[in-house]
Amino acid sequence: MLTRKMQSISPRESGGSTGLKGLDYQNHWAICLLLKLHATEDDYAILIEHWDDVVSLDGTCPPKKINFYQVKDHKKLSLTDILRYDPKKSGDSSIIGKMHSLYKDFGESVEGCYLVTSRPITDSNSKEIISNSEYKCLKDLQECSNITTKIEKETGESCGRFVYVLRFMNSELSRKGYCEQLKGIIYDFFKKKYKCDIDVDAFYRTILPDITKKGALIFKEFQNVDMLITQKGFKRVDIENFIKETISSARHTDIDKVVEKLLTESDYEFGLRYAIKEKIKKYRSEKMQYSNDVIFELELDIITGIKKTISVSKTIRTIVSEVASGLDPQRGYKKIYSEEFITGAIYYETAKIYGEL
Repeated sequence: MLTRKMQSISPRESGGSTGLKGLDYQNHWAICLLLKLHATEDDYAILIEHWDDVVSLDGTCPPKKINFYQVKDHKKLSLTDILRYDPKKSGDSSIIGKMHSLYKDFGESVEGCYLVTSRPITDSNSKEIISNSEYKCLKDLQECSNITTKIEKETGESCGRFVYVLRFMNSELSRKGYCEQLKGIIYDFFKKKYKCDIDVDAFYRTILPDITKKGALIFKEFQNVDMLITQKGFKRVDIENFIKETISSARHTDIDKVVEKLLTESDYEFGLRYAIKEKIKKYRSEKMQYSNDVIFELELDIITGIKKTISVSKTIRTIVSEVASGLDPQRGYKKIYSEEFITGAIYYETAKIYGEL
């Protein structure tokens, strides 16, 4: 069973040769994969920087199939490069050799081992082995026989099913400008699947730090698959929550009118109006990074405080100040969130009550 293998096989050692730019590229590509998987109706989960750069599963209850993605951001990469290793160095493996090792460890559960590259891999004649973003199996390459011989020499084993499992894929993101390219992909995803425009930057700024954080975490022991995914990846429901919050925010774009309702004549000034708008927008964006339970506790306390404090004779600044000072300092969110974040939450909830945000 796949879950037993997942619990018994240690993750790869961190701190390899991948530089910061390479990791950033990997994380951006992982978002591409998430959106591609989410565009279907199938269940899925992904892991960041565990057994491979990115790992996908066909669900969580329990998973039966696993895919590995080795993501390379290179100016130029040839078949010779990905098969290169030093037989004199103990434990040295080529890129393909490492992928074969994962295939061997996880056996029949492996659906695909993908080598994803920012530029097409070239063959011995400097010809690109694949010309679009679809993948090609090793079996489909003209040099399959030659590559298979080299893999078997390195591993000491027959390739067998690996010629179908090993797959070469061109990335949707190029080496230059991949941040903006990803934002374009995010925009297209929401337009096609949800038929709506959204704040692309808000979604991008929320999900990318979460992916980076999960990738940096070293997590070797876990009791079940759900625990592993919570710490090192995302389930379908996690991305659905990101998306719901993004769409919800996009449907409340007229913040100007809401803020006007918040301000009385005595404290109506351009600077304050702009400041409140920015606090509400920032809070909306940042709150997607946190646990729903903790956010719920914070928002419930704020709403209770607003209802106790609310008065037509009070200015918005007075209301926010009184609600903030009335929050219990022993609550969990006081230890997690900054005062700026909590202030943004108070403005946000006040806007919902006063201005029907």
